[in-house]
Amino acid sequence: MQDNQPTGSAPEVAPHPIAPGFSPQQIIDQFKVILLSPKIFFANMPLEGGFMQPALLYAVIAGVICVGDMLLHIGHPIAAILGGIGTFITIMLLSFVGAAITMGLSRLLGGTGSYEATYRACAYSAAPHIVGWIPVIQVIGAIYSVFLLKIALERAQNLPSNRAVAVVAIQIGLILIAGIFVMMAGLATMLAVRH
Repeated sequence: MQDNQPTGSAPEVAPHPIAPGFSPQQIIDQFKVILLSPKIFFANMPLEGGFMQPALLYAVIAGVICVGDMLLHIGHPIAAILGGIGTFITIMLLSFVGAAITMGLSRLLGGTGSYEATYRACAYSAAPHIVGWIPVIQVIGAIYSVFLLKIALERAQNLPSNRAVAVVAIQIGLILIAGIFVMMAGLATMLAVRH
């Protein structure tokens, strides 16, 4: 944590991520610290304190993604609104399921953190997904999010770096497998409708 710091200087400390209140400025400041100083942020991330702050961060990300998607599909307003609502609900539900899967994988590899700490790690590392509605740029956000999750799991699950990488790699593999199954099911449905 002492990268490029003069000898004798105190290490930089991230703002407490669970500051009283939930003002827009506090949320923007939190995104800045997560995205620009992730090692400092995650080194100081509280492992407990409730689900409200990390869930709010997920809700902001989901809201931005949904509004962005609706703008991209404005030619079909009803479908865009219904799709946005469905996407928001799906992201919020999957945030809890994803944290449970992450915790299970972490435990299999020696992690010792709680579900709450894991949820916080997943929520804060999802910050780059705020650009998830922008084609092409969303890929950069997803890659950065993977990097952040690795750092977050080292703290939240007390995992060494190589095991945190393994947890993230297994998750990526599971997501790819699920994606293949969804595409195959969609293709099978389209073929069945044609006949």
